Amino acid sequence: MIMSLEMARVRTSRLSSARRLAVRTGGVLLAVAIGAGMSVPGFAQAPSPSQVTPRSLAPDIQRSPTGVVLPEVPAGQVPPGAAGVTLRVGAVVVEGGDPGLAPDTAAITATLRGRTVSIAAVYAAAAAIEQLYASRGYFLTRVVIPPQDARHGGTLRLRVVEGFVEAIDSSRLSSRVRGRVDTITAGLVGVRRLTLAVFERKLLLAGDTPGLALRSRLEPGSATGAVKLVLDGEHRPLGADLSIDNSLPKSLGTTSATLSAAFQSAAGMGELAYITASGSPSNGWLASEGPRRLVAAGIILPLGADGLTFNAEATLSDTHPRNGPGVLQTESTLRRLAFRLAYPLIRSRTTSLTLRAALEVTDEQQRAPLFDIALYDDRLRPIRIGADLVHVVASTGTSLGLGFDFSQGFHWLGSRGRADATLDRPISRALGNDVFSKLEFRARLTQALAWNFALELSGRAQYALTGPLLNSERFTLGGPRSLSALDSGLLAGDSGWLIRAELQYSALIPPGPAGQGAMVPYLFVARGQAVNLRPTIVERRTVGATNVGAGVRATVVPNGQPLAPRAIDLGLEGARQIGDGPGHDGWRVNANASVKF
Repeated sequence: MIMSLEMARVRTSRLSSARRLAVRTGGVLLAVAIGAGMSVPGFAQAPSPSQVTPRSLAPDIQRSPTGVVLPEVPAGQVPPGAAGVTLRVGAVVVEGGDPGLAPDTAAITATLRGRTVSIAAVYAAAAAIEQLYASRGYFLTRVVIPPQDARHGGTLRLRVVEGFVEAIDSSRLSSRVRGRVDTITAGLVGVRRLTLAVFERKLLLAGDTPGLALRSRLEPGSATGAVKLVLDGEHRPLGADLSIDNSLPKSLGTTSATLSAAFQSAAGMGELAYITASGSPSNGWLASEGPRRLVAAGIILPLGADGLTFNAEATLSDTHPRNGPGVLQTESTLRRLAFRLAYPLIRSRTTSLTLRAALEVTDEQQRAPLFDIALYDDRLRPIRIGADLVHVVASTGTSLGLGFDFSQGFHWLGSRGRADATLDRPISRALGNDVFSKLEFRARLTQALAWNFALELSGRAQYALTGPLLNSERFTLGGPRSLSALDSGLLAGDSGWLIRAELQYSALIPPGPAGQGAMVPYLFVARGQAVNLRPTIVERRTVGATNVGAGVRATVVPNGQPLAPRAIDLGLEGARQIGDGPGHDGWRVNANASVKF
């Protein structure tokens, strides 16, 4: 009897081991199939965490709403009756000034030399010389006619007064930002031949101090040609943003609620510390088993006084798609560390050119809990360099934005590529690798039209230089302000392009009990394609779609009451998808709301 029981236990143990081996073997085969890009019955692959997570979670720095305010300083006043008094001018001497502008100055004074002219013409020549200096950026330079005994045929003297900033008064600023602003603007004091470009750059960089809305004005100084720069403004040490939208796939809960907080120059160093959390509001928000969860934190620190910044950011995102019965359940995790440098090479009221460089440490894993097996384990360590250009032409109502990034992956710092993949720990795409190169481009053009209409054209593209890419580096088409009839992260490829055109109409929301604001109804059409390089037999080389639709965006600024939000943004859009393949057409309604404090 004892021997029979022991034999039964042995048979049961062997059977359990065989079942575990079969399950694990099935999981390995499943992982290999998915890594090769094969379709697996009952497995509807949701976007990976990296495909629904922005590359950067840093908030936009609040720019100074009023920019640089320069005083209108007229040229020398023409005495009454000057037009009726004439003078025969002999020689003309211009005292002081820039030797480099002497030929142009001589061309202006030649209109006076040896001629009988009115006194008004003399003042007009002085104004022309002053305008010459202004055209070269010397906005504080003045040309005056000093007191003199003017005689017919005598020498006429003009004097170039090189203005300068005598002092800067920042006493009206909050103590948390005053030190940073003083550090940036200190280089303006006492500089002769100060150009408008340098002056603008310093003030705009000071206005970029996180949380500061800076205002400036010039007042007369105590010395000849001197001015005093007076700075004031409001500082918000804490900013918060609560938003909700329905851009995610159904398997990831569709709706996500995001709470962001930013600590702006709270420590007095011009720093920006931020934290963001996002999750499904109907599934425990940040619950560990929710369909999607994202948490990120970072800090932006100024380096020096010329706009260079360093950004360190950590991101954790995981997904547990709700695929329903009969579909393989998966769980995915994204961990990313990013270290970024940014430098404004050009910073003016009309043009900004920012150079960027970054190192990212990205780990993304997906596993099937049922089989206790890794479906893929990607580890990438790319370096990215790029630039962003923004140019505004106020006279024509034109705004242009351009950007590019070059990304290069390296086999270092614990990265994993094809050579490291195994049957039980594959990578997300069998032909992908941790060593890769790709280019990304972005563009946006907004042109004001008549009757409050505007046309906005936007586009982005990616070109994979070295072949198939792993999941986190692929180009996706779906999402807001892209192919918005698609869920975020859907339709992916190694290379791709997308263009979108919107015809917008701007209307003011008149002041009322709730506040005032603006509303922008729009019509849009968008087209995009993604290309899979070296596709498997079950992959389509090219996937794409066309979207059309209409929507409205609105911004409401509440009345300035205690605890009232700073702004409320609302959006509603209906989008129709016209897919390249059969059975992909359909409508989607997108809604979003954001409250800024």
